[in-house]
Amino acid sequence: MTGPTNTLRPARLSGPAAFVHFGALALAVGYTVMVAIHRPPLAAMVGGELLPPAMRSVLLRSMAFWSLSVAVLLVACLCWSWLRGRWPSTVGELVAGLWPLTLLPLAWYVFDIQAWAASPVLLYAISTAACAYCVIRTDLPTGRRAWSIWPTLKRYSPWVVLGAAIVAYVAYVSFHTILNHRSLGTAAYDLGIQENILWNTVHGDFFMSTLMDSHYLGVHTSLVLLLVAAIYAVAPATETLLVLQALVLGLAALPLYLLARKMLERDWQALLIGMLWLTHPAVGGANFYDFHPVAFAPLFLFSAVYFWWCQRWRPFWAFIVLLLSVKEELSIIVVLLGLITLMGGNRRQGFQLMAVGSVAFLLLQHVVIPHFAGGDHSYAWYYSDMIPSDEGPHGLITTALINPVFTLDFMLTEAKTLFVFQLFAPLAFLSFFTFRGAVLVSYSLAATLLASRPYLHQIGFQYSLTLLALAFIGALLALHGKPAAWRRRALAAAALLAVITCFHYGMIWPRHHFTGGFHVIDFDYSEHDQKRYRGLREVVDLIPVEAAVLASETLVPHVAGRHTIATARYARKGKARRYDYILVHNNNDSIQPLSRVSYLDGLRRYEIVHRNEFFVLYGLREDDSVYVPDPSLGNG
Repeated sequence: MTGPTNTLRPARLSGPAAFVHFGALALAVGYTVMVAIHRPPLAAMVGGELLPPAMRSVLLRSMAFWSLSVAVLLVACLCWSWLRGRWPSTVGELVAGLWPLTLLPLAWYVFDIQAWAASPVLLYAISTAACAYCVIRTDLPTGRRAWSIWPTLKRYSPWVVLGAAIVAYVAYVSFHTILNHRSLGTAAYDLGIQENILWNTVHGDFFMSTLMDSHYLGVHTSLVLLLVAAIYAVAPATETLLVLQALVLGLAALPLYLLARKMLERDWQALLIGMLWLTHPAVGGANFYDFHPVAFAPLFLFSAVYFWWCQRWRPFWAFIVLLLSVKEELSIIVVLLGLITLMGGNRRQGFQLMAVGSVAFLLLQHVVIPHFAGGDHSYAWYYSDMIPSDEGPHGLITTALINPVFTLDFMLTEAKTLFVFQLFAPLAFLSFFTFRGAVLVSYSLAATLLASRPYLHQIGFQYSLTLLALAFIGALLALHGKPAAWRRRALAAAALLAVITCFHYGMIWPRHHFTGGFHVIDFDYSEHDQKRYRGLREVVDLIPVEAAVLASETLVPHVAGRHTIATARYARKGKARRYDYILVHNNNDSIQPLSRVSYLDGLRRYEIVHRNEFFVLYGLREDDSVYVPDPSLGNG
């Protein structure tokens, strides 16, 4: 595929337009100085609060003074440059070189945490528009001589930087996710479920989960867990899963970099794409939310698309098979890959992909899952607000067709709009710049925005991973074949918006709103947390691995490596079952609900095995060791 021959250059400023932009530049810098000196309450101003008249007058005079001072200084610099025959020599060239300074007033608002919290969607929209216009208008002189060492650096430095970034990501995330786990930041749903499945699989009871009380293939066809089970068999620990998830999400940057390098033919631009992936808050959020097989999807998808672009079909189909093994819904992504392949002119591979994806979807969704679920299984409840109670999944399409106004209103809520900005702004919305890119993200984006469950449109959950990976591929399709200047400007806008997004929602700094799952992650592993974890290990070490355990929601992941495990939260709803031990927090909120579970006989059949400051371990009395629940008790 060949790119267009035209080049994108910023419009040359001359005449009245140059002086208007000159005035805007001076005003922006003057406003910035005014805020720096007087520090007005930005959060209140964003929230619509009007300042007292006296303060307004002071701020207005200060802004006028500093704007005029900046204008005089700029004119003096321009005259000096013109007399010496240097760049810039005109007002238009001066503005084009200094135009990034117009973003300074915006920086006060977007990097003020309280101001951003007052109106994140509005500030996101303003930031996107301002960054886009700024990178189009900015024009710096070119033709400077490069250092002699530059060719060598250009060849090897991107690989060194990317490798160091991946290692840093894996180490940083592994360390903090383990600490988060030890701080009881993980839960039965889903880390406990996944480890219980893996433990049972390693010990011959394939894909069984006593925590779910069902076969996992009746929920998701995540056959990739067989690969994880092989690793878990060597190192059977919860920490193994957390480190493995950090590793696969970090390594996804490698095939993404290779793909970007192939499509853009610029190593440093490809490196920027890889760094955007590693620093994206949605990647970190999914990494901090327990463990999920879908974490493998970006690695397999980027690898498949890389070989797809290189037209190396054997490794491509191998990664397509691996991608289909992650989750049943990824078969639809394979269909979309086939569609854009067809649109690109490769009819044979396009039809093959669409056929494989369609057959995989029918087989996995309508044969495998119903077989192991014991009947029909759908995810219609995710879209309950869009589907009447007596209709199935097709009701979603019916609602969208017959009531499009309601559908649009439902899709464009403030929370969902913020999610779109969080996900796509670090890519400067490039995924939508080409028809193929828009097609690629269409299904996952619609499935997200039409969902009733809020966690489907929050970047702290694993659900956004596949959509984000597709957004990166769509962005590369938009960048491919474009003039060098266009690509540089688009990536500059992406970098600026990525900095803003990472500042507010990322895991590096200041981390005020970085979420993993339902909670803001606390990176402070305090002495209290350490003492509590030692108390937990003290209790857990008393439980034999063959024992059946009922435990509190956040304690299940610490005892999930066994055949039978259940969560105390659902004890009254679950089947009557014999538990050898019950592990709960040492407070009434954990113990009292269990005293009302009939088949536990109000805990009278248990005795306290160990109690410390934080936890209580109950053990079944010896005379109840062969207890068989009375069928008349039902579910309690």
